[in-house]
Amino acid sequence: MTKRKIKLLILYLLFSSSIIFSQKIYVGVTGGLHFADMEFKMSGVKSVDIVTVYGAGGVIGIPIFLNTYLQIEPKYLQKGGLIRLKENGLEIKAKTGYLEIPALIRLPVGEKFHLLAGPTLGYILSSDLESEFGGHTFRANAKKVLNNFDLGLTIGGGLSIPVLIGDLFLDGRYTYGITDISDDGTANLKFRESIIPFEIDKDAETFNRGFKIMLGFTIPLGL
Repeated sequence: MTKRKIKLLILYLLFSSSIIFSQKIYVGVTGGLHFADMEFKMSGVKSVDIVTVYGAGGVIGIPIFLNTYLQIEPKYLQKGGLIRLKENGLEIKAKTGYLEIPALIRLPVGEKFHLLAGPTLGYILSSDLESEFGGHTFRANAKKVLNNFDLGLTIGGGLSIPVLIGDLFLDGRYTYGITDISDDGTANLKFRESIIPFEIDKDAETFNRGFKIMLGFTIPLGL
């Protein structure tokens, strides 16, 4: 390598480093609606519909290169679906709470828009089943028939608008679950002494899916 090429390489590295270090880590908060759905592969299940739940948490943005960031979002997120059974037409609303940590690449598109993509890892905190039957509400804790971890892939995009000392952002995202969250066992829905058993067989497969609309606000550190 000639001296000229070495000098150009050094200048390029210095220039790139100055851009990277001129970017600041940002932090913030976010929250929004989750239109949650499940792909439920099990005999006896007729269909699964969307339920509208919510999520909220924090945002940490770490600069990678130019205006590209690694955006980490530890949050509480609800997932689930409305399960319809074939045999008796019973509807069971499933709501599961997760500690979810997306690690998303945030790529700028122009001055205001951005794209998002990356993995999400969730750890189950709670899972509740609810069903109306005979004028009564039956409930069950379904955590024992679900696996602890849920891994998915998220894609989306949004826009950011400068507001005061930070940025207000609005995102739309879709998460595609790639790990089977179901475990075999029985969750008993109860009302007083009455029980409706909901059995998950060993061949069942369940995947969390869903579309989110998230609103948030971030500020750079070291103002």
